[in-house]
Amino acid sequence: MLPDIDRLLVPSADASVLKGDSQEVLETIQSAIEHARGQEPAKLVRVLIDSGARLAQAGYSELARAYAEEALQLDPPVTDRIDALLLCAACTAQLGDLLQAEEQFHIATELCRKSANRSHLARALNGLAASVLLARGKFNLAMAYMDEAHVLYQESGQPHWGWPWLRTYVYLTTGDRQRARHILYEMVKEIEPATGIAGAYYYLWARLAIDEEEFERAREYLRLGLRIATQTNLPDLNIWLRLEHSRFYRLTKKVTTAREWAEEALRWAVRGGLAYFEGLARAELAQVLWDSSDPNGAFKELETAIALFTRLQADYDLACVLFLRAAWERDGESQSAAAAWNQAARVILDGGYAFILEREQEHAFYLTTYWSRHGDDLTRRMTERLLEQLALVPPQALRVATLGQFSVWKGRVLIPEKSWQRRRAGELFRFLLLQPNRTASKDVIIEALWPEHDATSGSNLLHQATSALRRLLEPDLPDKFPSRYLAYEGEQITLKLPPGSVVDFEVFQQTLRTAIQSSRADDIQDALKLYAGELLPIDQYNDWTTELRTHLAELHLEGLVVLASLHLEQERFADALESVHQALRLDPWNEEAVLIGMKTHLKLGSAPHALRLYNQLAATLKNDLNLPPRPDLRELAESILNR
Repeated sequence: MLPDIDRLLVPSADASVLKGDSQEVLETIQSAIEHARGQEPAKLVRVLIDSGARLAQAGYSELARAYAEEALQLDPPVTDRIDALLLCAACTAQLGDLLQAEEQFHIATELCRKSANRSHLARALNGLAASVLLARGKFNLAMAYMDEAHVLYQESGQPHWGWPWLRTYVYLTTGDRQRARHILYEMVKEIEPATGIAGAYYYLWARLAIDEEEFERAREYLRLGLRIATQTNLPDLNIWLRLEHSRFYRLTKKVTTAREWAEEALRWAVRGGLAYFEGLARAELAQVLWDSSDPNGAFKELETAIALFTRLQADYDLACVLFLRAAWERDGESQSAAAAWNQAARVILDGGYAFILEREQEHAFYLTTYWSRHGDDLTRRMTERLLEQLALVPPQALRVATLGQFSVWKGRVLIPEKSWQRRRAGELFRFLLLQPNRTASKDVIIEALWPEHDATSGSNLLHQATSALRRLLEPDLPDKFPSRYLAYEGEQITLKLPPGSVVDFEVFQQTLRTAIQSSRADDIQDALKLYAGELLPIDQYNDWTTELRTHLAELHLEGLVVLASLHLEQERFADALESVHQALRLDPWNEEAVLIGMKTHLKLGSAPHALRLYNQLAATLKNDLNLPPRPDLRELAESILNR
């Protein structure tokens, strides 16, 4: 579960939310403004800005913008002018004019720089990134501006949720779930309880859980997020969570419930005049209608979403809906399918959104294969360019378990055990995994895996194995598209693990070595728990696993002995003896473990137990190796006898 989950649900005294009857509150605000009109302009400016901010938060964007514009006409001082510009820009973005909002944010930014107002500059950059650039799909630019805002917030000693939130949103959108998860765990420290940000935090967790098909977790996050959205009455948060509810039910095949949530999100967006959110809601509703076998309704909603995103120049979301239309047109064998594909491909290429194809593999790989074969020259060239961009998109990270088992997860999904048995794909994968730099020549692979075959039959087996492994890791890969997990350079074959991939024996090695160097008993104990058994028991009789298997076992044994020694130093005698016995069960000849055990028994005042440990070692060495214990052990045993 999430850290401090209860804390985030506690109402915050600082939460600024428009409460009570909306009409009554509006009348109160308007009355305050009318009262201020009879006073000095400076006071009226502040009342207009503060009232507008409350109204904007509650979704009254048009009225809030009107108050901001009125404040600007009163020629306010610099700080108030910046406040009014930022309010105006935020409202303009909410109302769907992203280009005008971007210009207003830039004007505010320049004014902040000229006046050296760094706190307001942070707000301006934050607003530009989150309200405009994110919606327009300018992810790199949004991250750059948000990074600058983050530095300014840090300088002022005011940590701000915007930087981690935006980065997490972008990572989830582009498919980098590992980094998104890491930031979410850190982000909880910067969140005010029961505020819109706490709700948005749960929204991000819900997105991640749905992406990873952890639907029970997603259900809980959605419930918590909606609870806060209802309390705060924030329009954008309410729409986000309703859209995510719809996606949740659509992916769990409950399309009737999904439609209810999508239509509810659409009502919120239309009622608030939020054009961007209306586009998102119509795109989601289109997918629900398609899954409900209502293609006419689906296309109608999709075309409306396309028109909205085109007007807003929300390029990423436009690319998504155009890609969806291209897939549906091809499914229906429409005469306009090629044109739809070319339009989608062009927007994806221009925006650098090839990661959409990675996320939508089920449709994308089929479409690229089809149009590379059946398209005209323009369509084939466009498709080839898309494939070139897709080749640069990292595939899903792998998590590989080799200690005491062999299992591989692609993302959060376990690859079925039987898949690894196809045409020796698993054997090739495991062999490459253990090689230096995960690379080996074809001759080395054939000699190691199929030594009984001649060069020709060995080459055939290798070809079958690489082809099977390629398809196992990327089942829908288009023809002639290079594997993103396997690289071929001349006679060399390399297993490429994407960023974020984890191999358990590598983690164990690094963690235990670091722990031993630190001489921290608790760290060593935690590292030893990572050793779940010998390396790749499935390959225990294959020579190419022997060296690393032995090395890992010896490292594990070394950790046990070092841990026993540290426990002895700390006078944790029971723990010391437990580690000694674990070591001796693995290696009955381990003289260092026996020495630590004898010293521990002596500390406990049990000389007979110390001698028994020595005598067991002496007998084992005599019977197995015809050798005596080492001199220091013999001397210690003699000193005990001579007491």
